[in-house]
Amino acid sequence: KNELLNMGYFKTPEGLQLYELTLSELEDIYKAEKAREKHDG
Repeated sequence: KNELLNMGYFKTPEGLQLYELTLSELEDIYKAEKAREKHDG
């Protein structure tokens, strides 16, 4: 969760706050963000 916050993620695109999500949902978001960083970089 801290790593997502460091990435500037406070809410998901759906508007949910991170603490409302399950761990698996957080992991999915984290993986998606990591993949997008690689793609952009």
